[in-house]
Amino acid sequence: NAAIALAGGGVLEAADNQVEAGGGPAIAVAAFADAVDGFVDRNTIAAPGSHGVRVAGVTSGRVAGNRITDAGGHGVLLDAAAGVLVSGNDIARVVFAGIRARGSRDLTARDNVVAESPDGGINLEADGAVEVRGNDVRNSGDSGVAIVASAAGSTALFVDNVVRTSEVDGIFATGSDAVTVTGNDVDNSGQTGINLPAVRGAAIAGNDVRFSAQDAIRVTGGGRIAAAGNRLADSLGSGILVEADAGVAFELDVRGNEIVRQ
Repeated sequence: NAAIALAGGGVLEAADNQVEAGGGPAIAVAAFADAVDGFVDRNTIAAPGSHGVRVAGVTSGRVAGNRITDAGGHGVLLDAAAGVLVSGNDIARVVFAGIRARGSRDLTARDNVVAESPDGGINLEADGAVEVRGNDVRNSGDSGVAIVASAAGSTALFVDNVVRTSEVDGIFATGSDAVTVTGNDVDNSGQTGINLPAVRGAAIAGNDVRFSAQDAIRVTGGGRIAAAGNRLADSLGSGILVEADAGVAFELDVRGNEIVRQ
């Protein structure tokens, strides 16, 4: 059972609590109505047996300013949630992902610090408009930051993130109609620095990518793919690798990139 469990309709809020240990999630918010706002702010959570914060079914809300350490599940888990901002959280040493979303839409993860997360730093399975901005993610056992979409018209935005030491990819996105990757600093990826498979348009600009075990930037799919002003160094594969899917219209624009020690 959760240490703090809120369920119902209207506005559900858990703020300024301190929760230590326990067998289930520290804080669980579940919507039992069509329109529910859920807010989880400024809580200190240590060593829950399951997730630090779980938010399910809300149609808008916020998870902000929480400190979550040593969670037995995900740091923050969003299930079938929409319109949620996850911002300014400090998450470390969780068993699964730092921030995880499943079956959700229209999410923003902004200005979070995530360290030591075996299933990825920020891993969002979400459709609609999904944004990952200004996060600091280090020592991820999977990809550092990831957006996985399945619905037509979905967009993925990665801006100004610092991603260090990911066992798989630094930045990963798939399934979106438009992916924007701008101003990110990606270092020491176990596979690809920026990996965008099966996308239908991408703009990749002004990123620093270093020490990728495979390619620095890899894109597959179709649509218009633009890579400009990126600084790429010390990758064991290609600096920029773009492959069009068979039978898919494709336009490629690669200009002004700096690639060294490739």
